[in-house]
Amino acid sequence: DSWQQMAAMPTARDSHAAAVVDGKIYVTGGYSEFGDASGGCSDALESYDPVTNTWTTLASLDYFRAWHASAAIKGKLLVFGGSSDGRTALVNVYSPASNSWGRAIDLPCAMDKCVALAL
Repeated sequence: DSWQQMAAMPTARDSHAAAVVDGKIYVTGGYSEFGDASGGCSDALESYDPVTNTWTTLASLDYFRAWHASAAIKGKLLVFGGSSDGRTALVNVYSPASNSWGRAIDLPCAMDKCVALAL
């Protein structure tokens, strides 16, 4: 019944997405008021290991995005939709084993501020 401060996430942001794959928390994209070449949206992927209390910076998304969704399915991280310079229908798939991104079939329409849930 208490809170404990853990290691700080390397990239300060909001409007990101997160999902758990094999006990690690994967955080994608997001928006930072500090801005960058994307106008504030991020392409960052970082994972948090609660056992070691450490963050790891991984392969960047191929699209700067915030206001997107993510879910873990069969040991992979899927990232859906979002927005940077407009809404997107992109679905990206991250493989922790190879630290690489691929593409899946796009959503039927571009969307942001969405939610994903793996059942």
